Amino acid sequence: MKLVQLIRKALIGGKRYKWDSEYASGRWDYFNEPLESSRYEAILYFTGKYLNKGKILEIGCGEGILQARMPRESYSKFLGIDISKVAIRKAARLIDRSTDYRYGDMEKYTPPGTFDVIIFNEVLYYSDDPIRLMARYARYLEPQGLVISSCFQTANSLQIMQDVEKHYKVVDQKISVNERGAWHCKVYSDTRPGASFPYAP
Repeated sequence: MKLVQLIRKALIGGKRYKWDSEYASGRWDYFNEPLESSRYEAILYFTGKYLNKGKILEIGCGEGILQARMPRESYSKFLGIDISKVAIRKAARLIDRSTDYRYGDMEKYTPPGTFDVIIFNEVLYYSDDPIRLMARYARYLEPQGLVISSCFQTANSLQIMQDVEKHYKVVDQKISVNERGAWHCKVYSDTRPGASFPYAP
């Protein structure tokens, strides 16, 4: 690694440096390919089914591929956050009066207000502690708010989903399959009656 890269990594932190480098290099460009459409369509189906022109927060939004597919009239407010400033700059083309994108580390970010739907699209397995992460953002759900999560099927993600479902009720779900594998899109209510999170948010 060149000296200038080492200095930049030290200044901005290893995690952000990794994601910035990958977005800048085109590592995640395949998210725009047709093969990825079905997993986005599953999330869009559920936002259309359960969101009545409400407020959406997307955690780990990348360059805005999901929101770009949403009808603007389907929400009153959309906020996407991502740790990569490169991705957020790419998403800036989508900003308008009801749509915003901001830089933020999902493990530390404090949302401005509450939301009707919070989306974790292919991000839970990048968290150091997915259950703590979801518990943290549950504080920012409206009373009847929902969490939508999409996870690519691996042994690790199946375990994460099992752990999540000890604390959240599955309201709806859809599995999308193609030659690359399977994605589990699930809709969760904020908490199941009587359940408690293993961590304080």
